[in-house]
Amino acid sequence: MARAKKKKSNPGQQKVKSQELSLTQKFEFLAKRGWGKDDLSLFTEFAFSNAGKSFIDLKPYWQLLAKAAEIFKELNNNISYLSLEEMVPMLLFGRAYGSFMAAASLSCSGQLVEAWIMLRACLESALYAFYINDEPALAKIWSERSDRDDKKKLCRDTFRIGKIWERLRARGYSLVRKDAKRLYDHFIDFGAHPNELALFCHMERKQDDSGYVLNLINPNPDYMRVNIIDVAETASLVFKIFAIIYPKQFKQPNFSIKIQNFRTGIKPLMYETNQRVKKLNTETS
Repeated sequence: MARAKKKKSNPGQQKVKSQELSLTQKFEFLAKRGWGKDDLSLFTEFAFSNAGKSFIDLKPYWQLLAKAAEIFKELNNNISYLSLEEMVPMLLFGRAYGSFMAAASLSCSGQLVEAWIMLRACLESALYAFYINDEPALAKIWSERSDRDDKKKLCRDTFRIGKIWERLRARGYSLVRKDAKRLYDHFIDFGAHPNELALFCHMERKQDDSGYVLNLINPNPDYMRVNIIDVAETASLVFKIFAIIYPKQFKQPNFSIKIQNFRTGIKPLMYETNQRVKKLNTETS
């Protein structure tokens, strides 16, 4: 008697079924396997819950970042390379894209200091891409950084941030330089370096008045608004920098309209955020 052949499982089908689970079912699935019984999963769930709250309570801010994410994705799918000199700026765009997504996620979850760290990484990737695109020979220095100690020193000396500021000025991009330097210094003040503002702004007095605690997640909606606007401003500036490198892609009508709509959306939310901060400062002074 012939045996019936065992039907092979299709990994693709399993993946689709997993994606079709509701959010509640996914958490139930995780809970059965120990989710929520260790500090890491509890922290991750709290951060995710805050992101969900932002999705509802800060909807216009969320939608603004979603527009930027769409622009990053579209450009990422429309750039290519033929040489090392073209490959490196493309790779750096990918890193800027990834850093933006991380910053947006952290910002909406209330991990504000960590968001500023990622924003600096996002901006630096764009600045390195500009520098290498402007002087293609630098791609070799950058790519050989880890080969030997002397090459690492050469790469460090070559890519000092001051040299990139000067190159932007020399090429006539003084406004881009001004905005980039302002944001770069702002990120360092508030978290990209372990400075006082990165800590003091997120301290909270204990309920028993026995001292203070440092909030790793700060879901204060006013602080989050400020942080989200920083994420949006960074994306806008990064698009300006990559428009220097990829003018053809940025000049496509549909693409340029998307960027313009995104930038137009920043202004009213920035105004709202500034008004809230002024009111908050008045109430606490």
